[in-house]
Amino acid sequence: MFQVVGLREKQKALRQSRILDAARRLIRRTGEAGLSMRALAQEAEVSLTTPYSLFGSKSAVLHALLIAPMDDLERALETPTSADPLDRIFEVGERTATACVEDASFYRPLFLALLGTQASSDGHRLVVIGRYLAIWRRFIEDAKRARLLSAETNVDFLAYHLLTSFTGIQNAWLMHELDADEFRDLAVYSIGVTLLGVATEAARPKLLKRFRRVQRALPPKISGWFDSGKHHHRGPSLNGYGRAERPEELRA
Repeated sequence: MFQVVGLREKQKALRQSRILDAARRLIRRTGEAGLSMRALAQEAEVSLTTPYSLFGSKSAVLHALLIAPMDDLERALETPTSADPLDRIFEVGERTATACVEDASFYRPLFLALLGTQASSDGHRLVVIGRYLAIWRRFIEDAKRARLLSAETNVDFLAYHLLTSFTGIQNAWLMHELDADEFRDLAVYSIGVTLLGVATEAARPKLLKRFRRVQRALPPKISGWFDSGKHHHRGPSLNGYGRAERPEELRA
């Protein structure tokens, strides 16, 4: 009996993988993620009912496409690149941004399809968010235990703030308001500003050095978005980055 159940689960996983592979091909080929379940079934060479029986909805398929990249991110983070947990927090943002820009033909249409749609308001989105928050939270807890972050820091709130700030910057990249390098630099900038607001005295010098370096690399065009006298283009919302306790320290 257990062998039968195990075989069925294996076959189900293989069919799910086949459908997700088909979805990836369609998105890369068409440049759109608004695929129909019928087109998906045809691409995967399965019956029309199979994607519904295995996933339930197109929303579930689209969100499932984000699970494999998160698995890849978690595996990559298992190999420490630094003993400093604050560096690991930056690494989460840098690796995620790099993955997006290196496979933009896939991620841009996928995230655009999920952005602001009904598909982004169901339980599948919460599963994805939960996975990302757990990744951020892991290194925030390490930094707090190492007394690099204030004892008053709420780990859950900080993880959520980092995620939503990153998402806002990612959205600007999705809309072609930022190029690949600007996306990565602004993501690092956002993390730096946020961490400076809750860092202990021991952590501030290294954070400030990194912050100043990336601030010098930020594109001048961002300042232009706020100059309403010269520019009519409204840039992306840059709210939610957090604030350092002593702004004078941030000057280059």
